[in-house]
Amino acid sequence: MSLHRLTSITLGVPDTGASSAFFQDFGLTADVKSPHRLATRDGGEQVELVPSPTRRLLRLGIGAEHGDDLARIADRAERSGTLNDDSSTTERVVLREPVTGLGVEVAVADPYQAPPSTHTFNRPGTEPERLDVPAESVLAERPVEPSNLTHVVYGTPDQPATLAFFTDVVGFEISDQVPGVIAFTRCGEVHHNLAIQAAPVAFPHHIAFEVDDVDDVVREHERRQGR
Repeated sequence: MSLHRLTSITLGVPDTGASSAFFQDFGLTADVKSPHRLATRDGGEQVELVPSPTRRLLRLGIGAEHGDDLARIADRAERSGTLNDDSSTTERVVLREPVTGLGVEVAVADPYQAPPSTHTFNRPGTEPERLDVPAESVLAERPVEPSNLTHVVYGTPDQPATLAFFTDVVGFEISDQVPGVIAFTRCGEVHHNLAIQAAPVAFPHHIAFEVDDVDDVVREHERRQGR
């Protein structure tokens, strides 16, 4: 498909300082000159925080492979009345989701390449490569580092209409869905990059980041539980 990943999000939050501190404690790196811009280890700058009376998803950044992909999206957006002509250029297409007003920015971007794993795994049918020793990440003392933004779950008061915008205009594909309740959609090779769920108001339900392995998930959970 012409789209290949989420590149970034802009979140509106009541307290940008507290939110920035939370994301930094979670493992993202803040820009020295702008602490409200935060980067994952491998995905680059992927979170921007701006002041807002309530928690809101204000912008969703999406990576496309070629300029031709942008032209096709712009054509569909213009015909649907969702194109932001004032902000769109030859290098990016800016759209406005018609139900919630969510900004969507599609630009040509390099595909995300996960670094090769250096961990040793025991695999079925082979001699064990790691015998009587816990996994490296279990013993690791380094902080867990989110490597990349993977998906967002977004609530909308008109789930079918928001879903139609992302599939028919932007170009996402449906992986799984409960019609009218929630749809898991993708703009790349993972199961879903954006889940669109029915909700009384528009809001970001949750944001997901990738880490190196399941042991890092457990380590971070235990740290947050104070163990």
